[in-house]
Amino acid sequence: MEIKAVIFDMDGVLIDSEIVYMKWEKAFFRQYGIELSDETYKETLGRSDIEVERALEKIWKAYGRKENFKALRDVYYSAPEIQTMDYSTILNDGVKETLSCLEKKGKRLALASSSALPEIKKVLKDCGLNEYFLTVVSGEQFKESKPNPEIYLYTANRLGVSPKECMVVEDSEAGIAAAKAAGMYVAAKKEERFLIDQSRADIVIETLTAVTEI
Repeated sequence: MEIKAVIFDMDGVLIDSEIVYMKWEKAFFRQYGIELSDETYKETLGRSDIEVERALEKIWKAYGRKENFKALRDVYYSAPEIQTMDYSTILNDGVKETLSCLEKKGKRLALASSSALPEIKKVLKDCGLNEYFLTVVSGEQFKESKPNPEIYLYTANRLGVSPKECMVVEDSEAGIAAAKAAGMYVAAKKEERFLIDQSRADIVIETLTAVTEI
């Protein structure tokens, strides 16, 4: 069946953000004498902001910390150097070229990210990507985010196409699982730094421009 729409994940696909987020989380925990391992952080990839917070709070409590985790983390993330992050500095290579090429081919484009909508909007604004997407969907709109397929099924419906007519570009295990469960073709952007299992994807690509060839 012809691919009529391409749905992109954001973190790790459009922007190289996961390494930045991990650095921030590690720095936060280190202030309180806790070393957050790469393996532990990996378990949060592709999850919604709420789910990430819950997972990290479990680690916080496991170390016997009694302070209000959410309150302290909110203060930490309100720091100017984080709030004023310019996401264009971590835009992945070939993003605009890929989106422009797909648009010219008549493909319907969407963004479906587990991140909160304000963060998604800032990324799109910073990187100058708003013009490309017909619809933008956030994981916070659903009771369960990835690996639940609802976010992708909803996005396909918004685009007016069937799931089988969609290609999803993902990187995380949770995201790949969600897209496959939705019955979509999945291209995984290769990621080796977090030892992510991308074996369920239909194809693993080195760069985003490979999407246009598919």
